[in-house]
Amino acid sequence: MSNEKHHFKPLTWLRGIAALLVVISHSLRATQDTYLSKDEPVNWIWLKVFDLGTFGVLLFFTLSGTTLYLSHTSRASKLNVFPFYIKRFFRIWPAFALSLLVYFVFSFAFRDFYGVAT
Repeated sequence: MSNEKHHFKPLTWLRGIAALLVVISHSLRATQDTYLSKDEPVNWIWLKVFDLGTFGVLLFFTLSGTTLYLSHTSRASKLNVFPFYIKRFFRIWPAFALSLLVYFVFSFAFRDFYGVAT
């Protein structure tokens, strides 16, 4: 059975748009102090219009959950729950462990730079 049979392209497009909203929001926040003054009403309106990062995150996670649910229910008769979660765990755990390792290495390396007392 191919993955294309259960692939719903409009959900993938919406997830991409949601991710793009988050990227735009982060980019605008990184540059707003340099290029936009919050004192001018026109700039404030643009900041509000492009402040869609929170909506993008909520939309992305909702659509991801929906996609995961549809994928699981379409194969529910063939798929046991326990192996499904074991597979998910081993798919997510390496990235999580690597993120923790990078965090602790950088927090230790830069503790004096940020004035963190240990």
